Amino acid sequence: MGNPIHVVTEADSPKIRYACSEILVDQHYHTAWGDGSIRIFERWLQKIEQHEIVPFLWTYNGQPGGLHWAHDFGEDEQGAYTWVGGTVLRKFRGKKWHELQKGGWNAVRQHMEARGYWRMFAACLPHNKAGQILTGQTCGYACAGVYRDWLLYRGKLTDCVLYTQRPQDEKYLWILAEKRAEEARRIYRQKMEAECMRRERDAVRKYIESHLSLLTNPEPAAFVTS
Repeated sequence: MGNPIHVVTEADSPKIRYACSEILVDQHYHTAWGDGSIRIFERWLQKIEQHEIVPFLWTYNGQPGGLHWAHDFGEDEQGAYTWVGGTVLRKFRGKKWHELQKGGWNAVRQHMEARGYWRMFAACLPHNKAGQILTGQTCGYACAGVYRDWLLYRGKLTDCVLYTQRPQDEKYLWILAEKRAEEARRIYRQKMEAECMRRERDAVRKYIESHLSLLTNPEPAAFVTS
């Protein structure tokens, strides 16, 4: 009997589309990930076409089991690197599937390494305990620490736990993390500036409306009698 675990990498695969649709209706999805990950699934095909993400889906006996994706990747003098997101579909969650989840990730990791992605990094929100178990225990990442105010979660900067697949890459992890933190801070500043401008416009509009109301509907003059 052959290996029941296979990896699908074709972006337009019906199985990958199915996995994305399952994630979008998963309650865990809206609370476990940062705003950037949520936008990835809402614009999945567009992100793939723009070469912003590369999907890797492991299946068990033909059934979609877990989806991982490379994002924010690049290359330098040491070769390629990538950040990796991932989740297990609801059917294969739980302790009884732990070994299967490990086998699925190992198959995905081999495909990623074949593409040159030896340096892999991941991040989890502090409250996402299931994600931390998947990243650390199942996928074998080493926890490097917590980066304060690292990414946007529900529109606000929040802390994140960072991981590296290979401990020797930890120093480079923090270099890349700072770059992503700068981008998150830039987006947050733009959002705050836009919000301040909106409030100022609303205040000016209300001021003008109140004075126009007085001009068009003047208060009746008071009559004083002796």
